[in-house]
Amino acid sequence: MADQQELMDIFDQMDRDGDRILTKAEISSFLLSRNFNKKFIEEFLATFDSDSDGRVTEAEYRQKLGLMPSGEKNYSKWYQIFQKFDKDGSGFIDEHELPQLMVEIGSKTTYSPEQFRRWIAEHDANKDGKISYPEFLNWVRGAK
Repeated sequence: MADQQELMDIFDQMDRDGDRILTKAEISSFLLSRNFNKKFIEEFLATFDSDSDGRVTEAEYRQKLGLMPSGEKNYSKWYQIFQKFDKDGSGFIDEHELPQLMVEIGSKTTYSPEQFRRWIAEHDANKDGKISYPEFLNWVRGAK
């Protein structure tokens, strides 16, 4: 399970100018670079922008994620997104669930089953053939 630092690392990567406020441009740039579509970006803003000013402050981000002390289950928005793609509730995204993830984030590319297996192999840190929540967060952050 991701800890608070991992979730804040994502915020830091989105916050290009370091002012602790995410603009729509910063959010869009970050999420589009990870193949999320414009609809998802609008949903992200609607979820995290509590005061509807078109920006997400660090406080809004932390509050919406419901960050909890380490050791507690973290039901963050990122975790909820992961759960949405984990169709069978196994705690992992496998090669059968990955195509739907790509469709839902708005990927315009059509992938073959072999490309999905390669994508999983590339992002599967422990080489168990599936993507765990921490591995999913690493992908969102752009790490391998």
